Amino acid sequence: MLSPNNQGALGFAHYVRCMAGAKGDPHIARMIAEKTAPETTKLVFKAGVPSTGTGDAFTAADTPLAVLAAAMLASIANLGVFDRMARDATQLPFRQRLMASSAVMEAVLVDENKPTPMMAIPLVDLDAGLVPFRVASMTAITSELARVPATAEHIQREMARGVALGTDRKFLADLVDATTPISSSGVLLNDIAALIDGCTLNAASKPFFVFDMNVVKKMVLARGAELRLFPDVALGNGVMCGEIAGIPLLASDALPSGEGSTALLVDAAQLFVQPGDGVSVTLSTSAAIEMSDAPTNTGETSTGADLVSAFQSDLVAILAACRFGYAIARPEGAASLSDVSY
Repeated sequence: MLSPNNQGALGFAHYVRCMAGAKGDPHIARMIAEKTAPETTKLVFKAGVPSTGTGDAFTAADTPLAVLAAAMLASIANLGVFDRMARDATQLPFRQRLMASSAVMEAVLVDENKPTPMMAIPLVDLDAGLVPFRVASMTAITSELARVPATAEHIQREMARGVALGTDRKFLADLVDATTPISSSGVLLNDIAALIDGCTLNAASKPFFVFDMNVVKKMVLARGAELRLFPDVALGNGVMCGEIAGIPLLASDALPSGEGSTALLVDAAQLFVQPGDGVSVTLSTSAAIEMSDAPTNTGETSTGADLVSAFQSDLVAILAACRFGYAIARPEGAASLSDVSY
């Protein structure tokens, strides 16, 4: 049975599918939804679709659609490291520059008739503020395919995975760059201890291990004296793969790699984040599309490219995008390994 979040996320995908099948016409999309979509999607069309329905498929004013879009964002937390850590991080608006650090303004014992000492709030200067980043993924499908109900599951899965993977590639690479990597010893237990020693934690910390999925698979199989070395590590629960010594373990396919793989221990309590306003979706039936995953046709160069007319080819272009931002309070709030090769 689908969880409420997954039901909402799938309902959002059905909305996108119906709008694509109707080529952006909300009235035709409603008729398609009545025959092929779940009740959550039908409710959105009954409540009314904005006149700019072929533009952003999410606006704050459209309450039923906002619920589905929020469910889509919640479903990504099961797939992405950034979105999972954002739950335990301090959330800031974009461009905010100053924020209290993770250091504690400790209260002191005050005797009767004695003055109370003034304490300074430790602040972190984020320079340009919490800078927004944007990840986007685009594909094109025929309007006939969009009318098939099963297409919604593919749209939902690819939107969620694509946004999570794109977000994590940037987020994890910047975390690694903010640390001084510890060279792997080649022994997993020793490396885990080195990560814990290299990260400054306190009683309010929310630490997370981040390892590549190939390493997590080795943890599941690791044995010592015929006993599992990591009994709380398991597969099949999305990005969450259990715990190591009580610390949640996240698996990711987005860790940076060079000569060797990397791994992280990150204190989410020492992160400032802005998870954005959900996944926005834009539909177009008149775009000129360069059918390439490495496009060369940009506004910065004069390089030409072969373009396909969506209108002439009966295609609907679907663009899923998400804005997000983050900053780490201090480099000691994370530790990384380099040259991991178990």
